[in-house]
Amino acid sequence: MLDVEGARITYVGTQVAILLFGISLVQSWVFFQECSRDPVHLRLTALIILYDWVISHIVDLDRVLRLSVLHD
Repeated sequence: MLDVEGARITYVGTQVAILLFGISLVQSWVFFQECSRDPVHLRLTALIILYDWVISHIVDLDRVLRLSVLHD
């Protein structure tokens, strides 16, 4: 069974991962909006960067959640 200190660490780690994911989404959206005034190739570049940031943070969040399950 998970002790109280381990539960706090897991909770804080998960919250930090979710916060970083949210910040990255906002940064990606702002970047995409800036590029939307430019030609199509810049929009495609922005979409690729947005996709990359989202996937990398989903992987990070998955890693945190897997570690929390393993800690149990």
